[in-house]
Amino acid sequence: MTIEDGGDSMPKYTIDPRDKAMVDSGFSGGRKLYGDAFNAWPIYRPIQRLCPVEHYENYLCRTSPQSKDYIMSISDPEAVAAFDRLVDEFNADVERIKQQNDEATKDRFVQRAKELIYKKS
Repeated sequence: MTIEDGGDSMPKYTIDPRDKAMVDSGFSGGRKLYGDAFNAWPIYRPIQRLCPVEHYENYLCRTSPQSKDYIMSISDPEAVAAFDRLVDEFNADVERIKQQNDEATKDRFVQRAKELIYKKS
């Protein structure tokens, strides 16, 4: 069983009701981004095993491919752009962070991502 989201002026996405409920809970409290996107960041990864972080939509393709279109349709475009800019900034610095064993900078990036993802409207 599926449901169609969107009105006449909005695209329709077919999504299983259980998946929709899970996705909607990831936007609880007026979040502008899907809460699961925080898992894209190296929260507990040792500094020497850091690797580039995926952009928002790319991360969704990997973790929630059947719900990606729906998630993107309810994600705030400005927040997605801010997420992707933060990813680009981190990815440009990841090798230096590893070489200098700069745990503090890694933690600051993770904190900034957390604030962005869990920011409520």
